Amino acid sequence: MKISTRKTLLITVISSTVPLITAKSNPHSSLRKVVQANREDDCVSISEISSNVTESPQTKCTSNSACNSGLCRLITGTESQFLDCDETNNFEGVWPALCVDASIDNDDANLESTDSPESADDSGDVPVRSDCVKTDNSNYIAALENDVTECESNGDCSFGFCRLAISTESTWLFCDEGNNFDELGWFPVCNEVPIREPPSNQTISLCFPGTARVTVQDKGDIPMSQLRLGDSILVDTNGNYESVYTFGHYHPNSPKSPFMKIETANGSELTLSLNHMVKTVASGTIPAANVKKGDSLFHTSGKIELVESTKRVQLQQGLYAPFTASGYLIVDNMLVSNYVALQEKSFLQIAGKSIASHQWIAHAFNAPHRMYCHYITACTKETYDAEGISQFVAIPLALSKWILRQNTIVMGVCSIMIAIFCGIFSFVEQYPILLLLLGVVTA
Repeated sequence: MKISTRKTLLITVISSTVPLITAKSNPHSSLRKVVQANREDDCVSISEISSNVTESPQTKCTSNSACNSGLCRLITGTESQFLDCDETNNFEGVWPALCVDASIDNDDANLESTDSPESADDSGDVPVRSDCVKTDNSNYIAALENDVTECESNGDCSFGFCRLAISTESTWLFCDEGNNFDELGWFPVCNEVPIREPPSNQTISLCFPGTARVTVQDKGDIPMSQLRLGDSILVDTNGNYESVYTFGHYHPNSPKSPFMKIETANGSELTLSLNHMVKTVASGTIPAANVKKGDSLFHTSGKIELVESTKRVQLQQGLYAPFTASGYLIVDNMLVSNYVALQEKSFLQIAGKSIASHQWIAHAFNAPHRMYCHYITACTKETYDAEGISQFVAIPLALSKWILRQNTIVMGVCSIMIAIFCGIFSFVEQYPILLLLLGVVTA
């Protein structure tokens, strides 16, 4: 099994699980430094082993000769003890081995083999399971927010399953590339698209934390929590400023919410919600959750910065989503969108077909509001619901989520109607003389 240098997965397993997992590749020596050994002796004698251990269904060996290689070790879990083969001698100094020539008069031939299935080790294939964790499972959702999580679906793993690990203190997701953790009862993720939407009893995160930084004309660099309606903020890499005409989300006292932290090779850090969109050089405007190492982002200086890492974090500094006329703004010195994607991909998907970008749909749908604030009134005040969603955003958001839950036919018809309306709104905004001809505004 591969042990990630980014995580302490096996350390958690050692302290909170029952069976030993036979490692198939050489793990890093740091494991031995972190985990405290159960004994100081080099080996354990037969007299020290109780019959409860040797007769345990978890026991896989009763002598060193029963192992293909390595030693038979006495494993001490949180609830039980048992014997298992340490084939590559990975757990030296962690658990004691049986002393040389030590053996218990049991028929080793009747014991189960300690080898993982050959298909998992040699070909990378793993057995097909009927039991799996669905992506709407509460433990799965909680695991997505854990910063040690390394996968969301089986497709994120080079081979083997993306498995949901559950301990007494937390849950997380990891690639079980040797199928070594099957015996723990940790189920793999079903072959479903990972959900991005939190359960209905949680605040919808469509924005930035209050600690995110924006550049305000005549004020300079300030935290998002200090931004106000009407403030003129930096919106592109050319030094242009636009007024904040509304907050799609304004919730200073929001509950703890998940965010994505994107770090670049130049040291820049951008924090935003998982489905909030970011402007990239090669892929256009995409959800933050889809940003990967090596992607190119636009820095406020005009330079291009490469993504070095991404991870999920938990913050509790409010939720804010300022809207500007262009649909973009500079946050934490990086170019980002005003909007979120309600699906995993950057384009609206219906029956597997890309219809239009979420950026265009959201921006066009907000055109009437922008025109109202530009031509009718300054929009210096607005109201928000209990979750901090603007009155202008709450209904369209609820309608969009309802449409995405319908069957393909209903979704297709509704999406076509919305696209038509959005096209009309966008056209009128580009040619405001039409408003004058229609008598909506006066010269």
